[in-house]
Amino acid sequence: MSQAPLYPIGLKILGRLCVVIGGGVVAARKIEGVLAAGGLVRVISPELVERIEHLVQAEEVEWLARGYEPGDLVGAFLVFAATDRPDVQRQVATEAEARGILLNIADTPTNASFRSRPWCGAVLCCSPWPPAATARPWPPGFALNWSRVTVLNMGC
Repeated sequence: MSQAPLYPIGLKILGRLCVVIGGGVVAARKIEGVLAAGGLVRVISPELVERIEHLVQAEEVEWLARGYEPGDLVGAFLVFAATDRPDVQRQVATEAEARGILLNIADTPTNASFRSRPWCGAVLCCSPWPPAATARPWPPGFALNWSRVTVLNMGC
């Protein structure tokens, strides 16, 4: 995939399968975000960091204790490739593209079909609905206080 302009979007993933390839710190951050949005998580990795191990023990995520294999993305709505192996990242990207599955690649977001925070910056959209912001996973107090924001006519 080439670098292209992105369309800002919020996805409803409640009850949908989101597959995370990788078991490190970056994968843990992706998993926590998916769980916070109500997604179902399947993590595929031979090893896990402690944060993910706790989620597995609490039965909040499904864990396949092995490396990625072709076919692992069947039934997925979203895929996060978060390994430290470029060859695996490419294989996951190829399968996701062939299956039409939305893909986030942690180390090369320009090759992904979507980006998730912190890659996305703030976006102000012109719409009939009030603006909204979230601070997750940024520190408390990072979210915009909309009561102090003046929105100018930006040609909307």
